[in-house]
Amino acid sequence: MRPPLALLSLNVNGLRDAKKRIALFSALRGGHWDVDPHGPFLMVDFRLGDSAFTVVSVYAPVEPPLRAAFFRDQLGPNLPADRLLLIGGDFNCIQDPVWDQQGAHSAAGRTVGYAGGLAEVQAQHALADVWRELNLGASGRLG
Repeated sequence: MRPPLALLSLNVNGLRDAKKRIALFSALRGGHWDVDPHGPFLMVDFRLGDSAFTVVSVYAPVEPPLRAAFFRDQLGPNLPADRLLLIGGDFNCIQDPVWDQQGAHSAAGRTVGYAGGLAEVQAQHALADVWRELNLGASGRLG
């Protein structure tokens, strides 16, 4: 018997290779879902009982000057307002350089794209950063 909900997450290390893209889309088309490719993000719509969901995989631009426009002009307008959303991927930006950065890597440029981009999409679609909510709480800080 098929489970009521099965999720698949693949780290394909980029989809620039045509063979990878063909294999991925062939596998997705073989399932019971709708695949909606939009370039740097992929949306899959499905129903579970009476609820409609959209799962979105995002790969935001690496170039800092392109990030805010990507979130605001490409991703945001394509997100459905009438479905439950689950969004993941590589956003290539962080909200807070103190709490969202690990190791010795510089946070310089990593916040570019959040304000005026991803933050607007979060607000418009009432999205929550689940890790932040569970680990940092309402204050956005540990403890």
